[in-house]
Amino acid sequence: MNKPSITEKTNSILKEIQRNFGFIPNLAKEMSTSPQTLEIYFKGNTILKHTVLPEKERRMVMLLVAYFNECVYCQAVHKKGAKQAGVNQEEVEAWRIDKGINTDRGKALSLATRLLLSKKGWLTQENLEKLEDRGIDRQQLYEIIAIIGLQTISNYINHIAGTEIDEEFK
Repeated sequence: MNKPSITEKTNSILKEIQRNFGFIPNLAKEMSTSPQTLEIYFKGNTILKHTVLPEKERRMVMLLVAYFNECVYCQAVHKKGAKQAGVNQEEVEAWRIDKGINTDRGKALSLATRLLLSKKGWLTQENLEKLEDRGIDRQQLYEIIAIIGLQTISNYINHIAGTEIDEEFK
């Protein structure tokens, strides 16, 4: 059996993205320059839908990574996604400025994400115990790391490409 060509694989992924989004986002078009990167990013995000973190929490972590990495494109995408997942504007702003997060769970997720980003994963035993005391176990922590990894891919590509925000995300 012949292995599909890179172009066939890229087209297949782009068709899947078209089905999921109703359009092909500019980020996907840019990523298609590297079919492997496109596949890693979109398949990875599909896999993350099946984690212990609910969609609302995943979206807030994604948004926080976009804020941390100053990715304007991803901020727009994840603000819209967070709102679709039931996050209100006040919560979005609270996560952006790290003040006024109104739930213990939100505070714990924000803390975990900010610690991982600022310490580049070098968490101390004290950090880990603090997170565990707030309900963030290793599985959740590792899923946050996976989100950070995937979002960093898109953030950096958007920085390099200067990806224009799609009308659908404005």
